[in-house]
Amino acid sequence: MKLSKRLMAIARMVQKHSNHGELADIGSDHGYLPVWLVLNDVISSAIACEIADGPIQALKKTIQLSHTEDKISVKKGDGLQPIIGSQLDMITICGMG
Repeated sequence: MKLSKRLMAIARMVQKHSNHGELADIGSDHGYLPVWLVLNDVISSAIACEIADGPIQALKKTIQLSHTEDKISVKKGDGLQPIIGSQLDMITICGMG
């Protein structure tokens, strides 16, 4: 999987500060960032969060195609709401491309 320059810059920052724990990606869109991080063994697992059904479907498809269903879960909700109470090591909130 090839990331855009913007997502690769974020992936490198996560890689620099990661302790190989769990990451939450808020506004994950297609899920390219958490999938890349899992496939490249930067993080152990991820929660990919989205608010809308369309991006959630795209996210689930990316996860299925990359065979990372056992390491990336999808949660629907607004902002940080879906991860309240979760034990996480890192959060990415990357906004619009």
